[in-house]
Amino acid sequence: MRTGDKERGGWIFVSHSTKDIDAVYRVRDVLETRGHHPLLFFLRCLTEEDEIDNLITREIEARNFFLYCDSPNARGSAWVQRELEFIRSLPDRVVHEVDLEEDPVTQVASIRELSRAQTLFLSYANTDHEVVEAIAARLIEAEYRIWEPQGSFSAGGVASELVRGGVAEALDDGFVLVFLSPHSVQSEWVRHETEYALSLARHHPRGGTALRPIVLSHPAQMRGEFADALRGLEWLDVSDLGATDAARRIVVSLRRR
Repeated sequence: MRTGDKERGGWIFVSHSTKDIDAVYRVRDVLETRGHHPLLFFLRCLTEEDEIDNLITREIEARNFFLYCDSPNARGSAWVQRELEFIRSLPDRVVHEVDLEEDPVTQVASIRELSRAQTLFLSYANTDHEVVEAIAARLIEAEYRIWEPQGSFSAGGVASELVRGGVAEALDDGFVLVFLSPHSVQSEWVRHETEYALSLARHHPRGGTALRPIVLSHPAQMRGEFADALRGLEWLDVSDLGATDAARRIVVSLRRR
């Protein structure tokens, strides 16, 4: 694997009242700190009486993740409420709310719920890089944030602090996807990443629900001590699918979380 790490953030459409600008900026800052790209619109040319602008509706339709900033101003804005109604009318969208009147700690907790739906850590064998990269590209198109390790372990096979932090973050705020193949079950790097994730999951409030084995190929060969350690988790077999359909099946599985 190459040296370094790569974080590719997902976009989040933020629905809000312009009267809450300072509080909304604080929400934006939290999202950016967590590696996301918040999308905010401030359009002075529109009034409360206007219908939702065609540009905004097309932008909403192109997005998958939404954060509604709830407040008296937002509830009193016909524009914001029409926008929210349109967002909720779309199928298969992830919509979360943050109450701008709540204390900052509670707001951050609400934002983390949305982050949890969107952050992915990928663990796979270097030999499978091309296949996984194709799936990852589709997941990015679906606006998932990809934390992907590159050069995960030192020569001694000890997980770097960088990757340990990435695994821990994904267990807190997303999912660890372990891509299984005849190559990965023999990979020392993948084994260490997975064992570390499993060790954290045993004492984590989410348990093993954030760790998802994804079978890339030869499902009948997924045997042995490494594969057996994952048996109690929810497996997903994409071995018969191309990258687009594999990513779509993964997305459906994650949204059932």
